[in-house]
Parts: sequence; C-alpha cells; structure tokens
Amino acid sequence: NRPPPPGGGGGGGPSLEASLIELPRLGLTFHARGARGAAEEGAGGRGLRLYCAQHEGFYLSHRSSPGISELLRGVPHSLLLEKDGGSLSLLVSACARPRRAVLAAGQSAAAQALSRLFPCEVELDNNDEHWVASLGPTKAYLYPVHLSQSFLFFPSLAAALYMLLLKLLARRYETASEMAPQCVCDRPLSREEAQIVALFNETRGDQHPDAHACRLRISLHALHTPLYPELPWDLAEELIAYTRKLGHVSLLLRLSVYDELVLLTHLSVTLNRQEVGLKPQAVQTRDTVPLMVGSVMVKMPKPDPVAEAAVAAGLPTPRDARALPNVLQSRLTLLTAASTARPDAD
Repeated sequence: NRPPPPGGGGGGGPSLEASLIELPRLGLTFHARGARGAAEEGAGGRGLRLYCAQHEGFYLSHRSSPGISELLRGVPHSLLLEKDGGSLSLLVSACARPRRAVLAAGQSAAAQALSRLFPCEVELDNNDEHWVASLGPTKAYLYPVHLSQSFLFFPSLAAALYMLLLKLLARRYETASEMAPQCVCDRPLSREEAQIVALFNETRGDQHPDAHACRLRISLHALHTPLYPELPWDLAEELIAYTRKLGHVSLLLRLSVYDELVLLTHLSVTLNRQEVGLKPQAVQTRDTVPLMVGSVMVKMPKPDPVAEAAVAAGLPTPRDARALPNVLQSRLTLLTAASTARPDAD
C-alpha cells in the first residue's frame, strides 16, 4: 500500500516515479502528488502520496495498528485509504468472487478431515464475467472506519452482505455475528445482493459450533424480511447442530433464551402449517408481553392467531412442538418452562 519513493530507481539506474496508477476494472485512478506538509507522518517523510481521483481527498495509507489488522483479516483484496484529516476507509473490490479453496492434492487424511470440518482457505475469482455483470454501477465498496478502528460502516446493503460473506469465509465468527443486524432489508434483493447471498452456501461446510451460532443469528435478524427465504441453509438443521454443540459455543455468540424461542417458535409454526397443507407464514413477534426468565424480565411473543386457530382445530401448536425433531422439541420445552418460571420468593 505504500507509495513508491521519489527516487524509485535503485543503484546507478535512472530515477523513476509512479505518477499515475489505473485500475480499469474498478474504474479507479490514483495520481501521485505532494502531501500537504511534506514532513507529515502519513507521508512517511517522502512528501509523495497516491490520491484517488474518484474519492476526493483519499490517498493510499500505510498506517498500522492491531485494530486495522483485525479489520483487514479475511479481506486480502483491500486498500487502506486515509484522508488529510486522518480518517480512514477500506476500499474493497466488488469484482472478486470469493469461494472456498479446493483441497490441495497430497494432503494427509488428518489434514483433509480438518480442512473439511473447519475450512478457512479462500480463493478470489477475478474473471467471473457473470458475477461482474450482475454488479451495480459501483465496482468497489468504500467502508468508512470508525475512529476506534474496531468496526466499519456500510454504505449499502450489498457492501454489508459482501463483507459479512468474507468474514464468514474467514471464520471471524464474532465479527460476523456483530454485522448480522446491518444485513437486513425491507425490499426485494437486487441481482447484486442476491448473488452475494447465494454464496453464503459456501459457508455451510463449516461445522464449528460458533459457525452454527452465526448462521442462526443471521436467520434471526432476517426473519420477516425478503432476505430470509434467500438464505441457503436449513433452519432446523442449524438449530439441531447448535443445540447439540451448545456447550462448545463461545459465550459471546450464544443466543439468548428469547432469541432461541423466537427461532424455535417460528420453525414450529412453519412445520405445523406444512403438515396441514397451509402456506408457510412467519411467526409474528413484534407484539410482545413481559415474562420472567429466572429473575430477569424479558419480552415474549403474544399468542399467535395461527396458533389459536390450530388449537381450535385440534392441530399441533408451537407450545406442543409435536412437529419439531425430538432434540428441538426438548429444547423448546426447556426454554418455555424457563421463560414462564417465577423467581423464588425471598
């Protein structure tokens, strides 16, 4: 990322300078010009910076810190840009289609098994014409960096989904979980957004306990939005895997009792509707009532009209959970009992 020194030639050769760098696929151009205050720390004492013509005031930066290093994890095709005032942004090519790397031949059986269970190698395909054709007018996403250097801001839904995909592929579970609330919408997905979501399927092979928690958190925030039916994983399978591996899920990534109940109730109602041939419908959870979970007050969904109709017709209800797999039925029963328990009297 560092701009070349003014005297680029080495030894006795001619002195060369890079005055213009073009990235035609991304529609970006960088011009070399002197820094404001040639002795500024950001110029590295050289007095020369590569400024981006399309993003006024931004130049290639070589700043480094633990926070920046964490932001760059899983994003190898990025450039760190800095403004004269010191603010930072991350420039990431949208033309690169990420995918899981194919296992190299000659690996030991143990190495292959580990790679299949916890894959982490990612390839970037820069020659996928269909992928590039589905992009919008922006061929590179610009993510402003927070002053704390601990997280990014997302300029669009496509940019948020793309970064979420990269973090999932890189197995940065905590970061991906924190990004999930930003990756929702109330309108149909564009072609660009839909092709990114379709690549979430590349993460299904990751069987780490935290990976299941991440996928469930994404599903939770996507409920009742056009994003939810586009998610490529099966909610029941993810809930079963999460329940069985719960003891190994990181504390920061575990779902709350309320969140688990929302997902289990949604799944139960969906399965019950499928049993009687009704059209699947999301569980309405916006209207809630307070209930006690141990000694803590939480909000739980009000009775659902579908469930009340099921009771009148003698059909399974979410509380009965008869349509759920046994492991999820047991989990729902346990959480329901906890949500309605009263605190012990003093």
